[in-house]
Amino acid sequence: SNLELNDSYRFSLVTKKIPKTIPSLAKVTYHPVSGYLTQMVLENGFESFINTLERLEIDHDEVDAQLHSIPSSSQHPPTLPFLKKEKAFLSEHSGLEYPRDRDAVREALKSSQHNYCAYSERFLRSLDSVEIEHFDPRLKGTPKDTISNWHAVIRWMNSHKPRKIERFEPLPALEKWDPSRIWYEQGEFTCSKHDSKAKNLIAFLGVNKPEVFDERAKHVARIRQMKELIGVDALFELFSEHPEQTEFPSALSVELGLKFEQLLARE
Repeated sequence: SNLELNDSYRFSLVTKKIPKTIPSLAKVTYHPVSGYLTQMVLENGFESFINTLERLEIDHDEVDAQLHSIPSSSQHPPTLPFLKKEKAFLSEHSGLEYPRDRDAVREALKSSQHNYCAYSERFLRSLDSVEIEHFDPRLKGTPKDTISNWHAVIRWMNSHKPRKIERFEPLPALEKWDPSRIWYEQGEFTCSKHDSKAKNLIAFLGVNKPEVFDERAKHVARIRQMKELIGVDALFELFSEHPEQTEFPSALSVELGLKFEQLLARE
């Protein structure tokens, strides 16, 4: 439905009035039951519309994904999907403590992440040093440092992640993380130029550091060559026997047209 400047604006079960001073026309489609906005196209006035949402006191994290996923998730497969944990997983492992239950925490995280490093998307091999990384280092050693703040990562990613989070703020709330806010394009993870939180997240995690970029590019090149030599069906048979070859699944799905979900369901 098209919303004129003085029409009612419905979002996430909230009905508000858009101030008449906003020089923009928003074409909005929302789910008829939940009311959640699923698609938005803004013409002339993107920044002013963002300011309007803030003045209406709508939780910015609730709308970031819908406002900033341009291009939309339908054009780009989800990336960095292992940052967010399902509620059932959090509930099941709520009793775990760090460092007391270090081994149990590590195994639970590896399982929920399909055995990928949460940040680099590199496959976690049996001889790798897999570490429990505290996303917000300020929480470490406090009652708020729970499994929602932990990720299983390779040692290199942990040792090269900044110890100070403040200069990368604001960051998105991971419990509300929408993987469509960041996508893989031309060898790197990127986001909308308007999405400062997603941009900060990319820098904070170091997913485009030269070392990660090079290893990712080399692996994609190897798998591309395999695909050309043996075909897709045989390639997935190879993945079943050697799951480590599915590492960097976001890059493989975009570069080679392989379905992300199939890469995860390789067993």
